Amino acid sequence: MKHVRAACCINSGAMQVTGLIKHTPINQARKSGSLTWAWRFVLRFVGLWILFLLGGVVAWGSENATHLPAGASPLSASQATCRPHVISVRTAAQRVVPGVDSAKPPDEAWLPVSFPDTWHSRGAPQESAVWYRLDWELPCQPSEVSVALATQGFSLAGEVFSNHELLWRDMQVQEPLSRSWNVPRYWLLPTSSLKAGENTIWLRVYSVPHLAPGLWETRVGPPSEIYAWYEARRALQRSLPMLNIAVTGVLGLIFLFFWLLRPSEATAGWFAAMALAWNVFMGSFLISSPWPWQDSYAVVRWVTVAFILYACTFCLFTWRFANVRYRRSERVLWGLTAAAIVILALVPPAVLVPAAVWGAGLYGSLFIFNCLFFQRIAWRGEGTGKGMRLMALCLLTFIPIALLDFLSLLRVIHLPFSLTPWSAPITATMMALILAWRFSSHQKQIERFNQDLSVTVERTREELTASLHSRHTLALRNARLEERLQIAHDLHDGMGSTLIRTIAQIEHTKANPDARHMLAALKSMRDDLRQIIDSGTGESAVALETPTLWLAPLRHRFVRLLETLDVASEWHVPKSWPVQPSAAQCLALTRFVEEAMTNVVKHAAARRVVLRLEPEPDNTGMRLCIEDDGVGFDLDAVLNAGLSVGIHSMSRRIARIGGTLHITSEPGKTLLCVYLGAGAAPIAGPATA
Repeated sequence: MKHVRAACCINSGAMQVTGLIKHTPINQARKSGSLTWAWRFVLRFVGLWILFLLGGVVAWGSENATHLPAGASPLSASQATCRPHVISVRTAAQRVVPGVDSAKPPDEAWLPVSFPDTWHSRGAPQESAVWYRLDWELPCQPSEVSVALATQGFSLAGEVFSNHELLWRDMQVQEPLSRSWNVPRYWLLPTSSLKAGENTIWLRVYSVPHLAPGLWETRVGPPSEIYAWYEARRALQRSLPMLNIAVTGVLGLIFLFFWLLRPSEATAGWFAAMALAWNVFMGSFLISSPWPWQDSYAVVRWVTVAFILYACTFCLFTWRFANVRYRRSERVLWGLTAAAIVILALVPPAVLVPAAVWGAGLYGSLFIFNCLFFQRIAWRGEGTGKGMRLMALCLLTFIPIALLDFLSLLRVIHLPFSLTPWSAPITATMMALILAWRFSSHQKQIERFNQDLSVTVERTREELTASLHSRHTLALRNARLEERLQIAHDLHDGMGSTLIRTIAQIEHTKANPDARHMLAALKSMRDDLRQIIDSGTGESAVALETPTLWLAPLRHRFVRLLETLDVASEWHVPKSWPVQPSAAQCLALTRFVEEAMTNVVKHAAARRVVLRLEPEPDNTGMRLCIEDDGVGFDLDAVLNAGLSVGIHSMSRRIARIGGTLHITSEPGKTLLCVYLGAGAAPIAGPATA
């Protein structure tokens, strides 16, 4: 078909133009840095868009020429002389009686018309059907030639007769009516319905009150020509809207998922909402069944509401893209939109069409105004973000298209076909590409920021590691100093007091002290010295490989002392650490064991002591517990009396390694437990209290 060949030529021309662009000075400007990649893309996009639009015009213009299907031959000389030709086209209204189906056309009031024709200016009577009478002449016998009939569509439903023989009828010719207004149809007229000479095609169009019935362009002629014309109209009226919906729907879903994953990207969300509203509006070009609406008026309401929402979301999308907020204008826009939707939902059918036209006109004007207003935002730098001027150029192409289609809708001008189905997929793709380009630029900025942040974090980590090492060294020094102070205190309070007491007794005793008294004093000083030595000579700050190696020196010291005091001891440790401790944690645990065992020796009067090291039941850490069967003590009373120097020392020491100390005591049982989690880390500071 010629329109197909024209489209192929246009595509070939687009490829040639793209190739020329690659070798023009624009391409060399890329090397010199005068034009960015985005600007080159826009220039190519605009060029291709113009070529495709011209392709549509060429395809439409070729409809009036002779079209032949692939493989068909031109008409022979005899067939050319038998070519049918139209004599006249007339129309008349007929009142429809509910429940009565009269297929007989009216006898009078026929008006001459030309296609396309609508009754909006004639005022069709209520509950009416409109007849169109197409008289044509067949110069030869019906058996000598084939004749075809095609039409662009009926408004809203229809039926066709060839010399009073029914050819076709819509599925619904009563409310809810079928929607054949944008469905081209083709019929091959049966020979039985034809006669030599004058013939008549009767077309009855059904509508509803307040919606003007009409019949679009209809042709009679040779099947090769009529079918080619029908295919061209089908491509324009059906295939292009399908392509429009497919492209816009895919882009809308992509950005909808992107918005769902990143709700902060409001631009993507508004683009998805705009695409959804647009597809609902474009769906009216494709639906031929009245479902799911209960009548034709409901379709008008929904289609108009979809267009209003499209224009509203389009404005919000462009404003979010520009990173500008017009809070008062947005409130007014949403209020106006809500009012328009309520009016369309409640308005009676008698004024529905004027209300829909006014609503579409108002929001169509808002759409065009917003495209112009965005030019101000972009070129004056009022908005922020990448791609502002690219988006402005894209929206600039909307203005003539929307204006021409809007004037055609108001019947101010006549267009052979709507420009929007041609331009909408390309412009929607362009907007999506600009939006994706912006997101990609933002992602690159984030990646560069992350790289810089990684370098800064690594440098800071190294500095922090050095600082922590210094603090750890200082903590160990402080621990040694505190241990020396503790030894001095123990010497003063323990062995020193024993010496002073013994010396005083000897001085105040007139007789020489006996050997037993001296031996007891020496034994007491020996025990005090042993305890001081045992409590002051802990492990070096090294994390040993196994609990057995860590506990062996402690066990050796205290077992002999406990045996001397007739105290039984049990030492239960696993073969490996439940949680590998650090050097500071090992030192703190050592001091805990020393302090606890010393308290057992000095104060508990116990007969049995048990040490257990075991993992937590949920394997999130380990615990070290020491239990004795001594006299116990009142924990609250000791703490309140200020006699708990050892307990406070243990608590601070365990807290510094990230652990927790729990103490319970009663006569016959005292239990001290240290809980050390898997993620516990020593706190900067001295390793011991």
